[in-house]
Amino acid sequence: MGSGANSRLKPSSNGPGDTMDSLIDRTKANRLRTTGKLFDLMSAKSDIDHPLCHECAEMLLDSLSKQLRDVSRERDCYIDFLRTVNSNAASDGEMDVLESEIKQLQLEEGSAIQELHELEDQQKSVREEIAALEREALELDKEEER
Repeated sequence: MGSGANSRLKPSSNGPGDTMDSLIDRTKANRLRTTGKLFDLMSAKSDIDHPLCHECAEMLLDSLSKQLRDVSRERDCYIDFLRTVNSNAASDGEMDVLESEIKQLQLEEGSAIQELHELEDQQKSVREEIAALEREALELDKEEER
């Protein structure tokens, strides 16, 4: 448990997973320190004057084995999740293509909105023309009745 173990656990700055990596590394370092202290206790290599009895050591080993299995399963889940995230992440080339598609769609949207406004203006003028023609038809009907 010297500085050699800690130097291997220092987070690397390789990309977006740095935060998760550093959290995992800190967790691993804490667990390694704790495990090292427990091992020292079991093997009588500590400042404590008495080692653990055989029965206590067995219970501790069983507990640590269970904890190791749980942590290994948890690590495997994190690895699977990381693989999933990395496989779903878009590459730089894909991002460029997607951004150009977005810009093209925004341009098309702008022209479609402009065309819609023009059609609405035409519809308004046609309605006004229809209203004027209806008024003229009413006037002609009145004039014809006279």
